[in-house]
Amino acid sequence: ARALPRAALKRTAERLRAAGTPAWTFDDGRGRLGLLAACAPDALESDLRQLAASAAGTAVYVSGPGRGPDSLARLYAQAIALRDRLHALGQGGVYRHDEAQIPGSVGFAECLAFAERILESVDGGEVEAVSCAVSDLFGLFGRLRVPGGWAQSVVRHLLGELLRREDSPAAASAPAAGRFDEDSGPAEAELLRRCTEAAERVRTNRSAGTSGASPIAEAIDYMRQHYRDKLQLRDLAARCHLNPVYFGQQFKRATGYGFNDYVHRLRAEEARKLLRRTDMKIAEIAGALGYHDTEYFSAKFKAVTGDLPSLYRTRERGSAE
Repeated sequence: ARALPRAALKRTAERLRAAGTPAWTFDDGRGRLGLLAACAPDALESDLRQLAASAAGTAVYVSGPGRGPDSLARLYAQAIALRDRLHALGQGGVYRHDEAQIPGSVGFAECLAFAERILESVDGGEVEAVSCAVSDLFGLFGRLRVPGGWAQSVVRHLLGELLRREDSPAAASAPAAGRFDEDSGPAEAELLRRCTEAAERVRTNRSAGTSGASPIAEAIDYMRQHYRDKLQLRDLAARCHLNPVYFGQQFKRATGYGFNDYVHRLRAEEARKLLRRTDMKIAEIAGALGYHDTEYFSAKFKAVTGDLPSLYRTRERGSAE
């Protein structure tokens, strides 16, 4: 897919050079392509739109104008800073440095921080906090005079995250946020309704459980009891009433490990006990822990402990004598 924006960028540079405007394209790290053109950004309006439309999700970040080679570092920094602030949303389009400057504010990063606060309240089942956070977000839009496109991007991001938490097929294409203008009431009401419903579902699911633990904590406890079984991330996510992708992200945040890595660590922990305390053969230990292949078990054990099972047993028993 990256070949499409690359080809469009190359055509833009060729057109500019044919018209007498110096222009160069360059690679700028993974997922980034660059265009350096000796003309005002306004002269590229049509080209910029075509670049953004060259492939779904393509985002174009445009620096302000500058004069001479001495300005290149500053202009490059403007484009990269703009990308760093907006890339997290994953929204395509054309974004300009000059339009992104909101006087007296920290701008888009603060809007994203408020959005994350809303999601944290949803995940905690804190219905009242959700209401306050959504109100604060729209108040921030007004105070900072956020451009309509930015506000739409933030709300689309929130709606997409809510859909992912529901494991909804529509999550891949979250609905548009609607038009933002002086009267953003309808958009605020719709976002509030969806966030409140999501928080209420979380609260209901937790109330129906036997413990007050979070879904991720309950999943970890379940894994500690059933690590010998064949555990699947999707199955655990379903037990927690969470989208598998979201469950995996939250699981890694809570444990520091990916789902499968955590399973192998639990098994390695038990394997160490069996190697120290019993005379079970390594193949028997592998089978008892859910591994059907001894070599695979040995490889996973070494990945966790740094030792093969046989060397670990020899060293531990030798140190105990």
